[in-house]
Order: sequence, then C-alpha cells, then structure tokens
Amino acid sequence: MESERVRATAHYVWKDADTLGCGSFGMVFRGSSKEKGEPVAIKTLLMNRAAGKQVEEQHMREIQLLENIDHPNVVKFIAVEHEISSNGAPIGTKVLVLELADTTLHQELERPENMFGLRDEAFLLLLANVASGLNHLREVHHIMHRDLKPSNILKTVDASGKTLYKLCDFGGARTVINDEEPMYSLVGTVEYLHPTIHEGVIRGREKGYTASCDLWSIGVTLYQAATAKLPFCPTGGVRNNRLLMLQMTTRKPMGAISGSQTGDGMISWSEQLPVSTQLSEGLRPRVTAMLGGLMEARRTEQWSYERFFCEVAKLTRSPPIKLLLFDQARYLYVYETSSIDDFAVEFNRQLDAPIHEYFFWTDDKLQPLQTNAHLSELSSADHPFCFAVDTQCKMPTTLYLPRSRPKFEETDVVDLSGDVEVAKTLAGLAHFSSEETLTAAEMRTSALSTFSRIRAAFDAKSTEIERRIDESKKLWTAMRRQIDPIIKCSSLSEAVGRHLKQCQGSAETIRKELSAHEALFGQMKTQVMTLIVPCPPATVPREQLAARLARSTKTIDDAWMQFRKEKGLFAQSSLTVHELHWHRIAKERVKSESKVVIEVMKEEKSRLKQTIAQLAAPFKTVATALDKLNDRFLSEIQATAAMIDAFQDGIAQVVLEHFSDDHETLSLPAQTPAPVVRKPSAVLPSSAFQEPDINASMKDLLTEATQFREMTQQTAELMKSMLLQSAE
Repeated sequence: MESERVRATAHYVWKDADTLGCGSFGMVFRGSSKEKGEPVAIKTLLMNRAAGKQVEEQHMREIQLLENIDHPNVVKFIAVEHEISSNGAPIGTKVLVLELADTTLHQELERPENMFGLRDEAFLLLLANVASGLNHLREVHHIMHRDLKPSNILKTVDASGKTLYKLCDFGGARTVINDEEPMYSLVGTVEYLHPTIHEGVIRGREKGYTASCDLWSIGVTLYQAATAKLPFCPTGGVRNNRLLMLQMTTRKPMGAISGSQTGDGMISWSEQLPVSTQLSEGLRPRVTAMLGGLMEARRTEQWSYERFFCEVAKLTRSPPIKLLLFDQARYLYVYETSSIDDFAVEFNRQLDAPIHEYFFWTDDKLQPLQTNAHLSELSSADHPFCFAVDTQCKMPTTLYLPRSRPKFEETDVVDLSGDVEVAKTLAGLAHFSSEETLTAAEMRTSALSTFSRIRAAFDAKSTEIERRIDESKKLWTAMRRQIDPIIKCSSLSEAVGRHLKQCQGSAETIRKELSAHEALFGQMKTQVMTLIVPCPPATVPREQLAARLARSTKTIDDAWMQFRKEKGLFAQSSLTVHELHWHRIAKERVKSESKVVIEVMKEEKSRLKQTIAQLAAPFKTVATALDKLNDRFLSEIQATAAMIDAFQDGIAQVVLEHFSDDHETLSLPAQTPAPVVRKPSAVLPSSAFQEPDINASMKDLLTEATQFREMTQQTAELMKSMLLQSAE
C-alpha cells in the first residue's frame, strides 16, 4: 500500500503513514536514525507546478537559517540529506532532519483539558519560552519569523520531565537589518496576520510592513493560549469573511483585545479576557495589558520588542505568591511583588480589602504582614494561608460552567459532526470539573491541617507562659518571706523600715497584677483551647478521588476520539448497523460519566463549604481573642514590668541605706539597674555586720528581686512575642 511505503536518506528512514503535519508546500513525518533508531522529524518538500521555484527557495532558506541557530527555544537542526531510492541513488530535493517534538501548541489547545485555555503555570512557561526564542532570533541572527502561530510552536518534554516550547517552521522567515526595514512579500496565516499584510492579501497588492508584524502574531497566539479561542471571529469563520476580519482588526478601539460579530451583524468589542479563561485573577490584568499592546494596528501605539521582552521578564522573573484564601475557598495569586506596598495594593485590588483585615499563616505561626521581611517569609512558605478577621463562608463566584451543558441530538439519524463537538465540550467540562474537585479537596485538607497547627502552636506557647508565670509567683512568695522578718527587726533605721514597708506594698500590688495577668491569660486560653474542632465530612482519600475522576474523563476522551475517527473515515451512509450501535453505546457512556464527574464535583464543593462553615467560627474566635488581648494585655504587661523595675530599685535602695555608713564593699548582682538614688560607700566597716542574719537577708532579698525581675521580663517577652505573632 502507498501509505505503508518506507522512504529513506543515507542515515534516516520514515513511513508515509507516520505523518505529523501537512502544509501547503511540505509534510513532516516521524522518522528514525538508521544507526541507533533515535526518533527524529523529517520535513520534506511537496514539489508541484503550483509551488515552483519560489517554494524550493523557501525550503533551502529554512535549511540555511536553521543550520546556524542553536537555542533551547528554537527547534534543533540535526541534518539535511537527499532522499534516496532503494538502490541508493538520490531522488527528489533535500529533506530537513529536525528534533522530534511531542506535540504542538495548536494540538495542546485542541485537547479537552485545555478547552478554556492554559492555566497560569503553563501559560507563563509558554510566554517565557516564546519570548526567549524570539529574542534570540532577533538579537543574534536578525531573523523575522513572519508565520508565528500555535501550530509553529512545538512542545517537548525531556527525560527529566522538563517542558519546553520551541519555535519552528522558518520557511517564511527572512533576515532584516533593523525593525523598520520594509518588507513586501505576502506570507503568513490569515488568522494571525498583521492587518497591513492582511490588507495586501485582500487587495491583491503588496504593501510594505515591518518586523512589528511578528508582535501582532504573538498577541493573537497568546490570546488563543489564554482562551482556546481566536480573538476576532466574524460569523461563519475568518476564512469565509476575510474583508470583515480586516475591518475588525483595523477598526478595533484602542484597548480592545477581542471582537465578535453579533446576530444583527454588529461587532461586539471586549477589553477583558472572557470569564471562561483559566488564568488567575492576579495574572489576567497583566496579560490583558500585554495583549492590548501587541494587537495594535497603529505602529505608534503598538508595543515595541524591547517593551514586550521587558514585561515578560518582569512577569516571569519569580513565581507568584500562591495564597489559600480560606473564607472564599480559592487561591490568590499575587505577581510582581517586590515590596510589601506592592503586595498590599494587589491584595486590595483582588479582594477589595486591606491586608490588615487578614491574618496570615506561614511556617507554623500567625503573623502580621507589615514589613518586607514578613513578605519574604510569605513568599518562601510552602503552604501560606490567610483568613479574614471577620471570617464568613463565601464560596467563590468565579467558578465558570456553562449554564446548560450541550446534549446529543436524540434522532434516528446520527450527526457525526455534531456528536464530535458535543463530546469534545463534555470532555472539556469533565476535565475542568475534575480539576475543580481535586482543588476543593486540597483546600479542605489544608484548612483543617492549618487550624490544627494553629491550635498546636498556641498550646505549646501557652504551656511555656504558664510555667514562667508560676515561677514568677514562687519568686514573689520568696521575697515576701524575706521582707516580713526584716521589717520586724529593731536594728533597722526608720528610713530603711519606711522603704521596706513601701516595698511590701509594691509587692502586694505586683501580686495582684500577676494574678490579673494569669486570669486574663487563662480566659484567653480557655476561649481557644475549648474550641470544638469540626470533624471533616466523610470523604474518599484524594488518591482514590483522583483515580475515580481519571477513569470517567478517560472514558469521555476515548469516546470523543472514536467520534473524530468515525467522522474522518465514514459518511453517514457508510456506518453499518453494528457501528451505529457502537456509536450510540459510546454516547450513553459519555452522558453517564459526565453526570458522575459533575456530581462528584458538587459533593466535594459541598464538603468544602461545610468545612468552611464549621471552621469560620473557631478561626474567628482565635483571631478575635488574640486581637482584643493584644492592645489590653500588652499595655498591662508593660505597666507591670515598670512596677517590677521600680520594686527592684526600691529593694536596692533599702540595701544601700542599710549599709550607708559602712566601708566594706557590697557586691550587687550584675543585673542591678543603673538608676539608683544614692550609691553605697566603696568599703563597709565590720560594724555593718553586727546583725549578720539581717545583712544576709538584705543581700538575698536583692538577689531574689533581681531574679524576679528577670523571670517576669522573660514571661512578658514570651507573651508579647506570642501575641504579636498571633494577633497583629
């Protein structure tokens, strides 16, 4: 059979049946090296009278260009060889041997899972790779591609699992001296043509254009990657309405990034990406601005290459902060945040709420988000989490699903084309719903886990504070035991006795303050530790859930592929009775599995909503308790610390006055504070120790007072630390 024919060059072989792609003037096949069997892509030239010498020249120009290019984002040139006959004689023209890619961007966007466009990570990878390859072509080789589109962007995955996008098909490319050098040949693909080139095609005359036409093509390609749709859509398709397509692209308002023809023939413009796009709220405005700058027919208003490359670099320089927003059950993506001020502005834009109304959980601690250091911690955290002070259950409103799912026509006549479209749409919805389901399960698990960690961290710090408060109380009791017998001693001077009684009163005040702190802290601990942690609603493990969804989506995908094959192989009259039965069975499977996927998503969303509702009150209790205690408790701690300082200074003064007329050295603890009313004499006489018990008690009292201040200050610092990290 002709399709099974094997063809070869000196070092490579391929079959006509292994076609990867076909264009107007060439075909690409899957081939192998003769020596090691390594897979390659073989690009051949379709020689016909219509093609002529010009096409052969394009083919040779592509070979010459690729021979000199070596860049990870440009398809790799391997060899150029003549096709040979079975006896080794050269036949036909030269063939181009290139690296073999896994797929193209066009094929990726045709997959059901990308029915609404790429998600953030995949889109940014595509953007970075395309910009990198284009920049290399322009800066190093002065090459203008002139046919940029999804089918000319390859996707490869290497042995390590790294994905790369690569520019390919340089048949229409040419070298330019600078960006303003005029060109006149009409090349490219109509859906991606710059309006100037498009006008030349329609009017049948060459019209000068510049390198900026590649920027327009990139804009159209990126819009398609973000939405899986073309930006400008006349009724009946682009190729059947080329004049209207030209009018749409040349007359579109500044800032508009898409347009479609309505039922009355008018054009509806949009300055935003469609609601069905899978790009995050954080990425959408940046991509929208980029598309508006690239798809601009007026040269003075269109972005330059330099600005495009600069904006891509800023957007892809570092990954976004991915934050789980608990009360709205969605992820928040924040891009280009070099400072806390940038983060605060973007946070407020997406949520319409300032960051001080939210608590942020990173690395097992609650903390305020007030400094660049805090932002750095948030950026490096594995699973950052935030929730509003006034937490309520607000399920997201951004979930996109069509109001009504498409249905197969229930007629005796099978509509193969219609069935293919319905199956593809249902397959896309199944993949979308599966992703939403797994994300909901992940959020629910994260919310429960985070709350448990907050409780555990609070418990650990509470235990330490209680221990230190208890030790402070014991030291206070020891000081009282020292003060009471000294006051009763008759050898004390009147001034010393008066000071001791004042210290005794201060000690009692401090005891009351410590008791008040202990009670207040106990109240806070009771509020938090007696919370009832909700039991998670019964559900299957995530692995089982993923496997269940994968089975359903595969069944739908297989049916879609079957329908596509039937559409390509059969006309309606060609389907046998048995084939019709098989077709109808596949449709029933699609309908059945589609319902399964939707129901599983609804169940998991319901569990997530239930979990949020159960955790909202506990989260709010913890946050409110700590927040209220922050202002009141910290101020009281600071006041008590000042009282303790005054008490220790008073004890030091008592000791100094007791030994004021002596001349022997009195060794005070190193921690004794500097502010003392009157310093002791350098030497204390032996008469100063006529009552050794009192002298020893005085020294012990001073030591214990110093220890008491240290212990209480440590306790205060620990409590400050916990409250500042948990409540601000």
